[in-house]
Amino acid sequence: MGFTLWNESMKKIIIRSPNYIVMNKKFILKCLALASISFFVSCHRENPANPDDDNNTSATTHVYVAGNTGYTFNAGPAVCWEDGIQHVLDPDAFETARAACVIGNDVYYGGCNANEQPVIWKNGVAQKMSEGNGRVSGLTTAGGKLYACGTVDQKPVYWVDGQIHYLDEDPSASSDYTTTAITVSGGNIYVSGYLGNEYNSAKGAYLWKNGSLQKLSTKASKACDVCVYNNTVYVVGSESYTSGGIQKSVMWVNGAIRDIQVTTNNGLGSEASAVAIKDGKPYVVLKGFVGGAYDGYWKGFAWYNETVTALPNCSNPTDVFIHNNDVYIAGYNDSFTSYEGPVLLKNLEFVPLTNSANDGHCYSVYVK
Repeated sequence: MGFTLWNESMKKIIIRSPNYIVMNKKFILKCLALASISFFVSCHRENPANPDDDNNTSATTHVYVAGNTGYTFNAGPAVCWEDGIQHVLDPDAFETARAACVIGNDVYYGGCNANEQPVIWKNGVAQKMSEGNGRVSGLTTAGGKLYACGTVDQKPVYWVDGQIHYLDEDPSASSDYTTTAITVSGGNIYVSGYLGNEYNSAKGAYLWKNGSLQKLSTKASKACDVCVYNNTVYVVGSESYTSGGIQKSVMWVNGAIRDIQVTTNNGLGSEASAVAIKDGKPYVVLKGFVGGAYDGYWKGFAWYNETVTALPNCSNPTDVFIHNNDVYIAGYNDSFTSYEGPVLLKNLEFVPLTNSANDGHCYSVYVK
């Protein structure tokens, strides 16, 4: 951004007074140095999944979390936590609030209403996105615009400032899609998702680029999140690795798949749920089943720089956001330990959330 401003300024100098350039070499060199610094800062986005979140060095940081207060993991009521304080978005919402985003002074959350229609809450006021059944499952911002992904009548869609666009469908599959995340990079719009829904087995992981579909796997699989950094597209999720359909955590890097190992032989299953970029490398959160079939349980992990770290009091991490080199992780704990309920971690330390004891789930976190 700084480089663009300098470049425009230089154009004005060249056009208006070419002799001024020769007479003010020191000034130009100073501009060049400042431009170089600004260009570096603007390109060093620690969370490219949220393009408008540059390295903000403001002393005030605000944390926005979307979720629910119900015992059922994906049901309403829809709530949010802003700086740890809970607010009810819709007490009658059919599903949880699933996504969060901020543009300027406006705060957005995505989900669905009591009539199972996709909505975006802007500063607490619901805006219905379609008359059909569906949900808003992902939000992001770029260039001052709000991008959302979701489903309408089981078809995959995305919205740009409220304008709906339908994503390509697999001609060999039925119309039963789940979209999971959206990001914008280099003018391109990326959406992750899969065939199937949360109530049955995932049947195929997909990535859409500007609406065009790419099938990531021919096995039962899920694509749960996407981010782009330095022209590299990272998609995380899971893929079946046994005849019984047990899933293991995987990451697709520009379409090439690799395992993300978190437990010995992947235990009885694992699933990567979200990815962000920290110091140029993917930071992935995931859940893995540890222990035996009868005494085992789900446990949350972070995978970064080929190293696995167990998450405290978090069996199901659902989202990760990097801001000013701090790592924020949203999720919930249901492992029958001392704490059950919504979880927000900052640098692996538990962050208190009001009205959350033994109830509810966090699904998305956005920091600004």
